[in-house]
Amino acid sequence: MRFKGHDYTELMSLWSLPIVDNDSENEEKMRSYLRGVLWSETTKVAGDLREFLAVLEKEAEEINYFAPLWRGLREIKSDGTLIQAAILLISAMWT
Repeated sequence: MRFKGHDYTELMSLWSLPIVDNDSENEEKMRSYLRGVLWSETTKVAGDLREFLAVLEKEAEEINYFAPLWRGLREIKSDGTLIQAAILLISAMWT
């Protein structure tokens, strides 16, 4: 399994995005990256997101109330819509 379900920086590592000690900067890097791939690499990125969200959902079931949100997000059929929603929710993607 590629992910542990801790937070969105696992995706940053996978996508070779530099991680800094500032959550706001990391979140903005993720948003910028996702906006950049929105109309080009959606299938691969959406697949990575769904895989991460499945692990995040499992972790969230035990410690917070976000599990249904991650499940619903993962089940969005449109890759572009999934990525757009992830842009909005990136700061909540942690357990």
